[in-house]
Amino acid sequence: QTSSFSSTDKRQPLLGWLQNNMSVARQRLSRHEPIRLETERLQGEICYKYELEDILWDCGWETVHRRGVVEAFHALVLQYPEVQKIIKGRTIVFGKNSGVSISGQIILYSGEVRNNWLNVIKTTPDSDKLLLSLPMWQKTLSQSLRDIQIVTDPANIVMVGDHRIGLRQLVTSLGDYKTRRSLPSTWPEDMSYFKLGIESD
Repeated sequence: QTSSFSSTDKRQPLLGWLQNNMSVARQRLSRHEPIRLETERLQGEICYKYELEDILWDCGWETVHRRGVVEAFHALVLQYPEVQKIIKGRTIVFGKNSGVSISGQIILYSGEVRNNWLNVIKTTPDSDKLLLSLPMWQKTLSQSLRDIQIVTDPANIVMVGDHRIGLRQLVTSLGDYKTRRSLPSTWPEDMSYFKLGIESD
């Protein structure tokens, strides 16, 4: 029976959509399989040659685009050998932002040109210095809230600069608040068993 729904109609039942599109998905997967394998091979070669921890993806780009991104990154490293010592031992993530994450990963926005990537990589040592300052800000915030635990969601990629700005704003706001009044009397004296999640915009 022919479906009365278009392939992009959100009203159609999931099972029917899967049945109607399964063969198309298999054809596309089969067509792009050689490119996907070649991309994985090139990623492995880059990781081995330049001693990277890993190359990961945090974007929904298709297989052909991913291969182009990996090739562009490889060309950049070849053209600017001075970046090799910076990326050594690091994880490169092609994602939706650019910079260094709080876990030390180098994030490169997959939609940017190579010159932007080059600037991000070359300024990674500066971002590392900011990374080293985070524990101080986290401890200050924790002490301001009776030793509450400061946490982040490991599933989210959080940029060092954004996280530092967020911590500083919270510390400053709390400091201003506590100069005028005390924390609510209903709050426990020891809050070390509570967790405060910090998220960036």
